[in-house]
Amino acid sequence: METNENAMLPYALKVWGRDEKTLFEYGNWCGAMYGFGHDLIAPHGPAIDKIDKLCKQWRQQTRCLFESDLCDTGSDFYTIKTFDNNTFACENTVFDRCGYEKCIMDLQTVEHLKLYLVEGENNDHVEQADKKETLPSIVLKSSWSGHDWVDKIYSDVSKQVKKCCHIGLGHFTVFDEVKSECLEVESNDDNTGDFHKLCLKNEITPSYASQSKMAFSKTGKNHRSELVIDGILNSELESKLVHEPTENYDFDVQSTGYSRDRKWLIIDYLSDQAFNQIAIHTRFDTCERCYSRLTVQLLGDKGSESGWCKFESGKYSTPPKFTVEKGQVLKFDCGAQVGRYVRIARPSGTLTMDEVNAYSYEC
Repeated sequence: METNENAMLPYALKVWGRDEKTLFEYGNWCGAMYGFGHDLIAPHGPAIDKIDKLCKQWRQQTRCLFESDLCDTGSDFYTIKTFDNNTFACENTVFDRCGYEKCIMDLQTVEHLKLYLVEGENNDHVEQADKKETLPSIVLKSSWSGHDWVDKIYSDVSKQVKKCCHIGLGHFTVFDEVKSECLEVESNDDNTGDFHKLCLKNEITPSYASQSKMAFSKTGKNHRSELVIDGILNSELESKLVHEPTENYDFDVQSTGYSRDRKWLIIDYLSDQAFNQIAIHTRFDTCERCYSRLTVQLLGDKGSESGWCKFESGKYSTPPKFTVEKGQVLKFDCGAQVGRYVRIARPSGTLTMDEVNAYSYEC
């Protein structure tokens, strides 16, 4: 079947034996999946449930696709194959990359929606959400600018549009203009697949840092706790180490003394914050084995426990026999838990790092 723009959803519903307009007026976002040019209400507001959330994520991804250079031809036609078991596949073609990426996005969303509309326990009826008839018609901003009719439509839209990064087939995330990099993506963890939210990543400003007993430096270098929040990374010295390797090079980085006692570092953010991620920048110069059994904990205003953050492995600490690459960034997911203090600890050995950054996500 050859289809254009957003027509896969009604076609799939028909194949599955459902009413093609099942989601036509559903929630705040699903109407957009019925195509550009229909008399639709503009997608708006928060998603009302998991179905509407999938539609919103689809909308964000397709918007990014249409803004990208992949769609500078102004065409997003694609061909989809339908099999006897009522499943689908996108036909890949090097001549229409925009259409193929659009097909992947449509297909992923349709397959996830199937879990609720066809295979779920309550699939006999889908509640229809109220719509505000006064909202303007849907407008998908794309890279088709230069055409008079497109420019006229977009001249009436004052809403600022975020830039996007293409991070893989059918996947985009937000571009940070200040840092000139693609932001992290936060996974949707309610069993609806590997969809990605488009989130702004805001750094939380620290105020003060303290630690257990500071390391003694024979060279007089600084190892105080505030060095983890000074905003200075020693990455520029990496090339010096490569060309002039030495074991005696001592950086101004935070470090505790070595012992079998528990080591800790506490960072104060002055007031309660919602923490999504703690990023620990390891040292470039030494101590690749100093990051095993590392934990990150949030504390409340009076020092009460607020929650623990998970390492990338899904555990609440780095592995017992853990070795890092020089300058590696260790990321801990805090799940938007609220706290004032961040405590980084290690049961024994040395606790040392270059820099610590804390982030909250605005999705």
